[in-house]
Amino acid sequence: MAMETKTDVVMEMNRAKPVSGAVELRSDTFTRPSAEMRAAMAAAEVGDDVYGEDPTVNRLETRATEIFEKEAALIVPTGCIRTLVSIKVGTHQGDEVIS
Repeated sequence: MAMETKTDVVMEMNRAKPVSGAVELRSDTFTRPSAEMRAAMAAAEVGDDVYGEDPTVNRLETRATEIFEKEAALIVPTGCIRTLVSIKVGTHQGDEVIS
């Protein structure tokens, strides 16, 4: 019997049938927004989050600080950006990162 690799495990997980009503958070390509979700997005009050003017992002970041009991929170749109921010915060110029 061949040894199972990490890739094999991930591929098997991706073949699993979704649970009804669940939101799949492994990737933004798994969950498709419903008509109600699209309507909520279209009706949402928006602003420029770079300048701290997006009330939805501000409320989400505030709620995250409460949940995790931290001084501040930063919401990022992708896992790649999350990883980049983590590396930039945890290293100095010239450091080597092995992942």
